[in-house]
Amino acid sequence: MKRIMLFLATNLAILVVLSLGGCSGCSSSGRDAGTEERWTGHVIWMKSPAFEADKPIPKVHAYKDEGNNVSPLLTWSNPPPGVEEFAVICEDPDAPGGTWVHWVVYNIPKEATGLPEGMPPGKGDLDRPAGAKQGENSFGEIGYGGPIPPKGSGAHRYRFIVYALGLKLPLKAGATAAELREAMHGHVIGRGEIVGTYQR
Repeated sequence: MKRIMLFLATNLAILVVLSLGGCSGCSSSGRDAGTEERWTGHVIWMKSPAFEADKPIPKVHAYKDEGNNVSPLLTWSNPPPGVEEFAVICEDPDAPGGTWVHWVVYNIPKEATGLPEGMPPGKGDLDRPAGAKQGENSFGEIGYGGPIPPKGSGAHRYRFIVYALGLKLPLKAGATAAELREAMHGHVIGRGEIVGTYQR
């Protein structure tokens, strides 16, 4: 009897651990799982003249009907040696049901030191920075989709993450954040981010 009780208690403990932590990166909504892991490699310094780190993002950068849906100016410095191109993802890890992707940009030339304000939507290659492409956000649109958290849900964090890559990605325009992350896997040689907040 003692052996049976010990077996049951052990398996119950395993089930509890799995239910609490076994799928910490999963999303039941089908949204992107996000990138909450801690980066321990080369750090890129990222900032935006539009907002200070951990401070509110101006309404002009919020999504349609809430704001003007204008992508903010982003700048970065301290790239690692050997970078071939950059990629940027903006995501809201506080969205109900899973991380919500607001912006996906890749094939950003290695000479770039940021992204200009007001990047146009669509699948065409961009003139500024030359050759960069935009992917599909969680709104199902190509390009930037600004903050629009549910009313009364408090301040959400919006993570603008820049990745330095050691190769050029063979991705067409319109890739999702998940497809970009899969293509980048094992090739990220530097990373940086700035976080802004927004609430309604």
